Amino acid sequence: MLSCSSAEAEYRRVANDIAETSWIRNLLRELHTSLFTATLVYCDNA
Repeated sequence: MLSCSSAEAEYRRVANDIAETSWIRNLLRELHTSLFTATLVYCDNA
């Protein structure tokens, strides 16, 4: 998919990263691994 702006491209990248992180956290839960903290996601808008 082609993004019209750099902001849209950045938004899509962050959304994809969050989806992948969520998948990994769910996998770890299924493997009975304790997750004690939230996963922080940072985005540099520069």
